[in-house]
Amino acid sequence: MNEQACIFCNLQSDRFIDETELSLVFRDAFPVTNLHTLIIPKRHVSNYFNLTEPERQDIQELLLKHKHLIEQEDRTVSGYNIGINVGQSAGQTVFHVHTHLIPRRNGDVENPRGGIRHVIPSKGYYSKDDENEHSIVIKFGGGLITSKNAKLPTLKPDVLQNLAKSLRQALDISKNITAVYLVHGAGSFGHPRSKHWNLAKGRSPSNTTYVPDKECTTQLEAVHRVRQEMQDLASHVAAALKAEGLTVRTHPPHLWARNVGSNFLGDISKLQPSNRYEISLTWGDPVDVDGPSEFGILSGDDIVVRLATEMPNVKQLIFCVGGGVDGILRRPPDATTTNADLITEWTKETQWESHHDVTVDVTGGIGLKAARGAIVKEIAPHVTVQIINGEIPSRVLDAMVGRKVVGTTIRACL
Repeated sequence: MNEQACIFCNLQSDRFIDETELSLVFRDAFPVTNLHTLIIPKRHVSNYFNLTEPERQDIQELLLKHKHLIEQEDRTVSGYNIGINVGQSAGQTVFHVHTHLIPRRNGDVENPRGGIRHVIPSKGYYSKDDENEHSIVIKFGGGLITSKNAKLPTLKPDVLQNLAKSLRQALDISKNITAVYLVHGAGSFGHPRSKHWNLAKGRSPSNTTYVPDKECTTQLEAVHRVRQEMQDLASHVAAALKAEGLTVRTHPPHLWARNVGSNFLGDISKLQPSNRYEISLTWGDPVDVDGPSEFGILSGDDIVVRLATEMPNVKQLIFCVGGGVDGILRRPPDATTTNADLITEWTKETQWESHHDVTVDVTGGIGLKAARGAIVKEIAPHVTVQIINGEIPSRVLDAMVGRKVVGTTIRACL
């Protein structure tokens, strides 16, 4: 191909975003990801190996420069693929050397392992086990690990110990689990005070009257106290995990998240653990909110949505609930409820009687879990979403290692 026929030699100047004496930079017209960038030599040359040393050096400097510019423009970028196709057999279609700078984000593909090796589809993974490797997001409900109706923070240490044992056993049994993201609720450690001070609704009008409790006289004092209570509960969860030989990194949401709902602001890439035996631990928490509300409650059920849809290679989201229920029931649990009331497969179209105890629940109870699970299925259909009885340790273990388990599976609508 000569220069007259080369599309890169005939690009309109308004396509260029940068230029040096030797090179040009522009966005790919058919981007693999947002901000996909191409760097080419000005000289028409088809083969990378025929570039001069100054041309190679100039391209290298432009790669570094535009890496930084991309990160300034989009802070969600967490990695890159850098590639050059040389020859028709390697996929080159424009025979003017061009270097691809492709920004990558957590969760932009189901399993990024292997990266550029996937140019030969069957050779991307190093082994069959690599293909099956995955991460798990698991939620311990507040009513599971604490006595939710208690007026004072009351832990269920035996339940917590059994859950920690199940996590460790799952990691030992299934070597395909590469990361565990654990989120826990508040239960009696945060709900009573949050409820009393109406923290989920944000700052109340100045004429609102609250009865002071023993430790708080204002809503802001209650926000700080609930944050401390949640960190106290997290320390108990972490201690149980450490007793099983696991390491734990805690991530208090009020330090990294802002606003409420599943579209909250915050860089969740920081939650990625460094190895498979390091548990990344976070929880529902009072966080700062933009606007007049000033603060609000970020539910753990909202945090799991972003973890399940944005963190690398997540294939399972497991809600572990308490209260002796096996999953979502067709009617609120009571003495007459039987196994026949269990909904084994739930969609947004399923008919059921949602139960939300507003006297103790600050967020949305099991209905919120179902709704957030449905969002996950819409965004990431490959993620298995289950609601199970966390009081039965074998079910937690079975769910984590991929065995059939009694519970409710959330399905996407047809």
